[in-house]
Amino acid sequence: AAYGGLDWMNWPLAGRETLQSRQNDRLCNGLHHGSGAQRLPNGNTLVTHATDARIFEVTREGKVVWEFAHPGWPRDSSRAYRYGPNHPGILSLLGFYRTAYRAALASQPAARSLFDIYLMDGALAYVKETCEPEDAERSFFLHIVPERKDDLPQERREFGFDNLDFEFFLRGALFAGRCVATVPLPDYAIASIRTGQFVRGEGRLWSVEFAVE
Repeated sequence: AAYGGLDWMNWPLAGRETLQSRQNDRLCNGLHHGSGAQRLPNGNTLVTHATDARIFEVTREGKVVWEFAHPGWPRDSSRAYRYGPNHPGILSLLGFYRTAYRAALASQPAARSLFDIYLMDGALAYVKETCEPEDAERSFFLHIVPERKDDLPQERREFGFDNLDFEFFLRGALFAGRCVATVPLPDYAIASIRTGQFVRGEGRLWSVEFAVE
């Protein structure tokens, strides 16, 4: 279906059921507001719930295989696509993170906690050797303290640090049982870095702070 179209809501599930006919259940309520879907090679349907920032895969029998809810903001996602593990884009990304992983391990970590933190050339690398999916689902905070406050964007100067918070799925990959993420660092001189993970509404899970030599 085209973006924002409703024809995919009438794709058949079990019997006479469609996503349209299931509008009153938890997953499908509100799908008519700019959502989208992709029919997968295995016959399942990947549905993106625009207003609730959720993605779920449903079988022809109407069974939900898996569901993902975006943990942060903005909560507006109109279309997602699922790619197989051998898609050229996936292989390219995994190659990038494997290269970053090898480069990181060639040096000593700048800090250790739930993740090992490595200072690389113009970037920060996060590595967790034995990684569970929930380790990658939690948000990361990243605060950069410059040597000169004037180097900060105008709106950050009163706070004294740059805020580069991020979500793992935008900066990292989980492969071979490990989590690896990389974040580009600003090009100004950095005095120190504070980073860690947090759960929105609950607070920080872990944090480290270290000086940049």
